[in-house]
Amino acid sequence: MGIEYSSIVDVPRDEVFAWHARPGAIQRLMPPWQPMRVIAEADSLADGRAVLGLPGGLRWIADHRPEDYDPPARFVDELGRDGLTSLPAGLVASWRHEHIFEAVGRGRTRIVDRVDTPIPEKLLLQTFRYRHRQIADDLDAHRWAQSQGVRPVTVAVTGTSGLVGTALTAFLTSGGYRVIRLVRRAPRDHHERQWNPQEPAEDLLEGVDAVVHLAGASIGGRFTDEH
Repeated sequence: MGIEYSSIVDVPRDEVFAWHARPGAIQRLMPPWQPMRVIAEADSLADGRAVLGLPGGLRWIADHRPEDYDPPARFVDELGRDGLTSLPAGLVASWRHEHIFEAVGRGRTRIVDRVDTPIPEKLLLQTFRYRHRQIADDLDAHRWAQSQGVRPVTVAVTGTSGLVGTALTAFLTSGGYRVIRLVRRAPRDHHERQWNPQEPAEDLLEGVDAVVHLAGASIGGRFTDEH
């Protein structure tokens, strides 16, 4: 049972591993058809914990194993427990996921996902095809930008909780950019700044190199005259 899936990218191993270690990587790897959302990212691939939300308020807990941490060659996570909401996932499946990175020639990396679980390979195949395509596309986009002289900078983004904003923020942070979220409420951490559109603070964009404005009314719902 389980799956072993691999692919090769034309990127050095150190860069591939660094991409996985940055904020936003788990969000980029989440297939859009899966009923999961990222609640908390692991703060470290060595010994951190990621929390994913499932339907019905349930949780999928991924605990990283320090004894298997070997950068830039490997990191491992296993299905963990954290209260009653995580019990159902543990009852139906065990999960040990090895993320392996092998240097292949000069400047190339073989990415191997090896998962030990009772879940059959045929149910996992599309997920890992998506993940590997996403990794390759993101790394390729960032390397192309660098070839054009673009380097990671500080970007302020409005509307980061929306569909596009969530994906863009994860794309930027996993590529090494610093993202400042402009929010209407009180900031929760140093990655956020409170934004009043009617009276923006004079220092709102201090230290910011670029702004992406995504805030606005949702296009969902009926298009009434008012909408």
